[in-house]
Amino acid sequence: MVSLLTGIGSTSNSSIINIYPNPNTGTFTLSIETKESAGLKFEITDELGQVISEYEDGINGKFSKVINLNNEANGVYFIHISVGNDTFNRKVILVK
Repeated sequence: MVSLLTGIGSTSNSSIINIYPNPNTGTFTLSIETKESAGLKFEITDELGQVISEYEDGINGKFSKVINLNNEANGVYFIHISVGNDTFNRKVILVK
C-alpha cells in the first residue's frame, strides 16, 4: 500500500498547522490554530541546516504570519515548529 502526503496541513491533538501556498515563489503563510494558550517558536532552515529565520512568541487560539523568502535561492526549506509540548517539522519548496 502506498499513500501520498501533500504536506499542506497537519494536525495533532491540540494544533492545526497550514502552510500555503506550497510550493511558492518566495512568500507563503504559516497558519497555526490551537485549543489553548501555548508558547510558539519556529525556525526556518535551508538544506544545509543554516537558520534563515526565527520567531518566538505566545499563541492563544489562532496565529498567522506571512513569511518572505524572496532573498533566498530556489530549493527546499524546513520549518521546525514548537507549540507548547508539540513539535512539528515541515518542508517548504521555493521556486521562483
